[in-house]
Amino acid sequence: MVQKILFSILLSGLIIPMSAKIKGTVSDSNNNPIQYAKVAVYSLPDSVLINETSTDEHGEFAFTNLQSVNKMLKFSVDGYKEISFRALPEQNVKLRGEAKEPEELAVK
Repeated sequence: MVQKILFSILLSGLIIPMSAKIKGTVSDSNNNPIQYAKVAVYSLPDSVLINETSTDEHGEFAFTNLQSVNKMLKFSVDGYKEISFRALPEQNVKLRGEAKEPEELAVK
């Protein structure tokens, strides 16, 4: 009887984190929200694109009806370094600005 109760508790603990929603926020290193960043979800291990969206004016994104298990998220927007990592049900992502290379100097 005790084993069945422990198994039920363990099983419910595994089911809850696998909620069918992936959501989060994207901001810069100063905690300013990044609008219109592309957020893409890929399956693992084959890296097939499943879905994609953009962040809203508050830097928030959400994928409903998707579990985070065996998924990878990729974040990209002009002016920031692209980043990708394993998906979690909820995450707060910080993007770093890309270093701009100086334009070539004209030699006279």
